Amino acid sequence: MAVLLYWQTADGKLLMEVLFTEARRQRHEARQQALIANQPKGLPPHVLNHLSSFTLTNKDGHITNDLDCTICQEDLCQEKVTSLPCGHIFHKKCIRTWLKRKATCPT
Repeated sequence: MAVLLYWQTADGKLLMEVLFTEARRQRHEARQQALIANQPKGLPPHVLNHLSSFTLTNKDGHITNDLDCTICQEDLCQEKVTSLPCGHIFHKKCIRTWLKRKATCPT
């Protein structure tokens, strides 16, 4: 293959150099894709299972409906909600779905 060192492209570069550059680019892209694929995307199930849920009530014990879930934009009344350590409150189903994909608060 040493003969490739003498082949030149139209712009004057050696063909072997062009082949090495393309191979290097492909290896770099493969490494980048592997890094992205191996990054954790959301919270593991054992953490999600420890999130507590409750029903929102006002100080009289009645279910309150003056708050909305920022994920689905629906009222938080009549459904179980979950509060994150940051204090934000969401529907239990909404925040579990969110945290399976991303490990951060949506607000």
